[in-house]
Amino acid sequence: MTTDMSPYVKFRVTADWGDGFNGEICIVAGDDPLRDWSLSFLAPFTIDAMWTSATITSVVDQLITVRGVEWNHSLAPGQVATFGFTAARGASGTDMPAGFFLDGVAVSAPAISVADAKVSEAADSLSFTISLSEASSIPVSVDWKTADGTAMAGADYEAGFGTVVFAPGQTSQTVTIGLLPDAVPEGRETFSIGLSNVNGASIADGQAIGTIMDDDVGANNGAVGFISTSGNQFVDEAGQTIRLGAVNWYGMETTRFAPDGLDQRNWMDMMDQMAELGFNAIRLPFSSQALAGEDMPTNINYRLNPDLAGLTPLEIMDKIVGYASEIGMRVLLDRHRGEAGDGPNDNGLWYDEVYTEQAWIDDWVMLADRYAGNPTVLGADLSNEPFNGTWGDGSATDWKAAAERAGNAILEANPNWLIVVEGTGWYKNEGYWWGGNLMGAAEAPVVLNVANRLVYSAHDYPPSLFPQSFFDDPAYPENLPGLFEKMWGHIYSSGTAPVLLGEFGSSLSDAKDAAWMEKLVAYLNGDFDTDGVSDIPAGQQGISWAYWAWNTNEGQSTGILDTDWKTPVASKLDAISTLLAERFPPAGANGGDGMWVSAADGDTASLPWLSPDGDGVIALRAGLGETSLTAQESGWQLQWHDAEGAHTGRFADVAAVATLDGRIDFLGTSDAAMVDALYRTLLGRVSEVAGRSYWTEALQEGAVLQDIAASMLGSAEGVAVNGDLSDTAFVQRLYNQTLFRDGEAEGLTYWVNSLGHGASRAEVAVQFAASPEAQSDPGGVASAGLKTVDPDAAWAGFSFAALAGRAIAAGELRGLLAGGEALDRAAMVGEIMQGGAYQLGLGTLGDAGFVAALYEKVLHREGDAGGLAFYAEALADGASRQEVATQFLTSQEAQPFHQAYAGQGLDLL
Repeated sequence: MTTDMSPYVKFRVTADWGDGFNGEICIVAGDDPLRDWSLSFLAPFTIDAMWTSATITSVVDQLITVRGVEWNHSLAPGQVATFGFTAARGASGTDMPAGFFLDGVAVSAPAISVADAKVSEAADSLSFTISLSEASSIPVSVDWKTADGTAMAGADYEAGFGTVVFAPGQTSQTVTIGLLPDAVPEGRETFSIGLSNVNGASIADGQAIGTIMDDDVGANNGAVGFISTSGNQFVDEAGQTIRLGAVNWYGMETTRFAPDGLDQRNWMDMMDQMAELGFNAIRLPFSSQALAGEDMPTNINYRLNPDLAGLTPLEIMDKIVGYASEIGMRVLLDRHRGEAGDGPNDNGLWYDEVYTEQAWIDDWVMLADRYAGNPTVLGADLSNEPFNGTWGDGSATDWKAAAERAGNAILEANPNWLIVVEGTGWYKNEGYWWGGNLMGAAEAPVVLNVANRLVYSAHDYPPSLFPQSFFDDPAYPENLPGLFEKMWGHIYSSGTAPVLLGEFGSSLSDAKDAAWMEKLVAYLNGDFDTDGVSDIPAGQQGISWAYWAWNTNEGQSTGILDTDWKTPVASKLDAISTLLAERFPPAGANGGDGMWVSAADGDTASLPWLSPDGDGVIALRAGLGETSLTAQESGWQLQWHDAEGAHTGRFADVAAVATLDGRIDFLGTSDAAMVDALYRTLLGRVSEVAGRSYWTEALQEGAVLQDIAASMLGSAEGVAVNGDLSDTAFVQRLYNQTLFRDGEAEGLTYWVNSLGHGASRAEVAVQFAASPEAQSDPGGVASAGLKTVDPDAAWAGFSFAALAGRAIAAGELRGLLAGGEALDRAAMVGEIMQGGAYQLGLGTLGDAGFVAALYEKVLHREGDAGGLAFYAEALADGASRQEVATQFLTSQEAQPFHQAYAGQGLDLL
């Protein structure tokens, strides 16, 4: 079989310097010769110089026509003419010509592109799809290569490069990159793949982003469901006290219409960094103008943020809320002003002639409806800094009355939202910071129609922002705690309601600012007289807060980030370090929840754990027979069987159990975890291996959870369990089986009404199974650490932490234990020392530094002079570092630290 070959043209960039580039165009003759050819193309660039292999004959607007020169103006079948040029990029920034016309006839080469890809960290690999726009009659090839982003080769993924070849007729190929999962919460990480050196085609999109979604449970994910108030405390649906530690991320309220920094970085990367630094919420300012959808963002680099292209400000808000829910953060919406701009409304009120009070309320009701049922959105910070508002006087500027009108309208639409009411600038002729004066709330409190939803908020700033008179008081800074108490702290100290300090910040370049920050942080932490002793009862949280700001685009910036939009400013993090230490707590224990796994010969069960130095994994050896895992108030109970009979052990700090070959994560969001949750939710039992594997594979092949839930409900077992239940009984069963508690009246009513208005039982069951409360750790977190039944695994964890400087990951542990029962511990030390973590850490030290580090990392003390000299001399005389490290790790002095990994509180069995 033969294929007719038509002439085609291909284009590539051979050099790039930002605002200009070198381009190359190849004309390939088909089955027929080309005689005295001419080529026209639509160029979104300006050609500065043409090389000698072609000449420009005309330029009309962007249509450039070239002809060959003496030696290439005529081409035999299959022959190629190549010419190049130097060009300046146009305003579009695009390199690719929009069309080619050979001898007046449109011709094209297939365009090649690579698509972004996303997978869970639990997957073994990530596949990129490389596509041709149309089939070619000749082979097409292109080179590819990976590049680090926030994901690092060798730690998060396996670096690679190669060439993809499309045979004639093919239009799609895949490149598969191996992933390196771990048990450390890292947030979403990315790397890229780039295309180059294409033959037989042109490159339309030569770069794609690979996103690795973290499947590890992070520190901020513990708050359950919607947040409400109780006295001066925030509480979640499980009754746990919560302290909000937020950061302001501004820009959407301005004429830029999106949070700032998106011209410098990817938006999700920044949110990941917020969570990693310890912030558990975002205060997100916006303007009423931004909600109208008539203005588009002007501050986004869409190459860095391709998924934001074409989105309105409101749709970007949706994206931020959605990703916040994935990484365990909450979002407080802040109506910063009406007309887009900087700061509060110019008139110091919540309305003006264009953006009326009713329009303001309507915007809030729209948002309350939009995010109803989504606990990620905390609620409404009604209006930013209404400094010219009055309090309780019944006038048109009565901010208290307006807050009640707006708050009650919002709560009618969405009764789960918090209503955040800021202070004014003045009360009874006594002034303070804009939004910071809440004196009026003591005499005339805000009254809402829904209990436990009111939050008061103040703003407080240092002398560098404005030289307020109280900064010149001779008693400064000792006068500050009394001032905080008078202006806004009295609401918290009296137990009236929670207080959120919605804005505070400083560049800390001034000594008076530093003194202000020190007093403010102490006050927020409950030391109201700043004498170094907390004044709040045990078990209660201090005052919640939102630092101003994440951004670095101010003059004397208060921003957390430095001017590169990447590096946190250490002095600011240090100043608020005691605030950042307070995060959403872990979920409480639920007794009696049993899970079963089968660890047959050849299988190994792994247990993520909290070591003294961080998250890691300890493995249980194979051959344990039928094994049960039961959550109890004091931790977890493991029961297993071997040739000697039944055994029981207890341990704490375990958030999940998995077989290394199957990655069964009972408490995460993996496919297997969700399948197991549906078994428990709908069938009242844990999944068996065969059923769980079947449905997990179905999910990976495109099935959705709702389909699986419907199949379970329709099965004989599902009908027997649920078929005779009323909607009310069914919902109550979901609470009992999924959340291990009785449903509250409000929740029962909501779900029963949903079923009555058309929602299927499968839909409701999936929402229960996927809820944050269902996925929280029922084992809680205890302080004792993990207890293991495997001394070899404990030795591996102990040695790796000492030599590599971090906790061991599951794949690394599996590799170290692969040698079987006869474990050579000296050889294991050698294997660890060959790894990258050691080579980049202790491996870079000289002999003296290496020995000193062993004292610190293994024995947790400074080396004595005699010991340092002895081991330095031993190394100089020819002893290997492996031998010296093994002596340290096996020494009698090291054994207590080994036992912290191997058996603290549990005999080795």
